[in-house]
Amino acid sequence: MHAAAYVAGGEATVGIPGAVVAVAVPVLLSTLAYFAILAYLVHAFDPLHLLLVAGSVTALAVAVAVAATGAGLGVSLLLVMLAPAVIVVGYETIGHRHLAEVMQRQRVWRRSSS
Repeated sequence: MHAAAYVAGGEATVGIPGAVVAVAVPVLLSTLAYFAILAYLVHAFDPLHLLLVAGSVTALAVAVAVAATGAGLGVSLLLVMLAPAVIVVGYETIGHRHLAEVMQRQRVWRRSSS
């Protein structure tokens, strides 16, 4: 965010695309870490996760592309901000049911193996 602040203040040596990449990369890494931790904790992989990650990565790529074509910093950062929203909307509409099914299978498996 410091890079974006320096660009907004006119003090940066990088342009708007560089600032957007500097913000988008940590968002991408935290998204990947979230899904890695989730897969580790529930010992399961849901194909829906791939769709959610793909949607989030697409939003980040669009943000960088829009910045590279000359859009303003605010518009580009707004698109970066939408990347986690893709995951939230996905979980609120479909994902919570998938996760509940995975957790139910885990309970049944643990009971049968005890």
